[in-house]
Amino acid sequence: MESIIISFGITSMYSSIPVEETISIMVNILAKQKFSNEIIIEEFNSLIKVYVMKNVCKFRDSNYKFPDGLPMGRPLSGLLANIFINHLENFVLNS
Repeated sequence: MESIIISFGITSMYSSIPVEETISIMVNILAKQKFSNEIIIEEFNSLIKVYVMKNVCKFRDSNYKFPDGLPMGRPLSGLLANIFINHLENFVLNS
């Protein structure tokens, strides 16, 4: 049996996560579940977009809006990053 060791080094992880793709991954996961229906999926999609799409911060009296990436310090950002990284790992390991 042969083993391969892989290490992922991620720089600026939260700001590097593609938000739209991560939301799409989450919606696809929900769609595969037996308890989900279209109304639940659409409501989830709308709510999660409201939560992560307005990525703004204030630093030294200046406001900044980030074009993509997860907001730092938000409670769900870690979970969303884990979902995307897990998807990326599965894609890399299965190809």
